[in-house]
Amino acid sequence: MNKKELPFQIIVVEGKSDVARLSTYFECEYVITNGYDVPRETIHYLKEAAKTKDILILTDPDYPGLKIREILSKEIPSAHHAFVDRRKSIKGKKLGVAECERDELLRAINSAVTFRKKQIANYDGSFLFKYRLTGAIDSKERRQKLMSHFNLGYGNAKTLLKRLNTCDIPYEDLIAYLEILS
Repeated sequence: MNKKELPFQIIVVEGKSDVARLSTYFECEYVITNGYDVPRETIHYLKEAAKTKDILILTDPDYPGLKIREILSKEIPSAHHAFVDRRKSIKGKKLGVAECERDELLRAINSAVTFRKKQIANYDGSFLFKYRLTGAIDSKERRQKLMSHFNLGYGNAKTLLKRLNTCDIPYEDLIAYLEILS
């Protein structure tokens, strides 16, 4: 199988098993964070590299992956984010990027998004409540469907608000999907 070249020169992952899995499919540089206590040297390297290279953050769909993403987003606002589907990243008792099949990795990478440092939309708690994304019995399920549909990863209501407010999802597209969910 030929390795696919990506539009990203660097992919940031959590560990060696992620690199082992991804490097069988994709040709690029990999940077390992070794958990969510990301070393200052790694952050410094990525900040410098971001001046000339496109960086993709691809972490596990769990709490440590979210923390790594938050840390790196603050330091490297130009970074792109790819999210693997939690349901497609489980093998046995393990959850993560290394457990994904090639198709799921491609889907996540091809659906990468960029979050702006500044808020570009004005969604709030009342918006979430109006569309039953919070405060309803099925809110968690609705949020997960919405976040999956727009490739925003996994998270709670607060995470969804943050991502909606910093991502370029056209309002009309968002409302159209929410009406389908109703």
